[in-house]
Amino acid sequence: MSWTPNAQPNHREDLSEKLEEIARWKTKIIYRIKDYHAPYVVVDNLDNLSAGNGERKDLWRGKAKYSTTITSNIFEYLNACWVETHFQRQLEPTQFLADECEMIPVEAVGRSIATGSYIQREKH
Repeated sequence: MSWTPNAQPNHREDLSEKLEEIARWKTKIIYRIKDYHAPYVVVDNLDNLSAGNGERKDLWRGKAKYSTTITSNIFEYLNACWVETHFQRQLEPTQFLADECEMIPVEAVGRSIATGSYIQREKH
């Protein structure tokens, strides 16, 4: 039986046999859905944390769930505002379904305090 985006797997194991890992980064794994006709991927967030270009690493249990929920909410909002995104829907607490696309390698870091060279430039 083929898995379709409208079918909700009962357990993570139901879907895991149909996934083929195609990319792995510090905080997520991207899987292609085997034997499926549409160009979708499953994005699986991890509980990993990293800092200093990956020099410092740690594990925060539950982080993947929070990351996935926040990401899903942002993309659902953008889609509702007619902003086209790759996001389809959240599948599991740590996974969401997305269109397969080419990634633009951009990383943004947001902090609530001033750090780095900004402090040296802005001496307030």
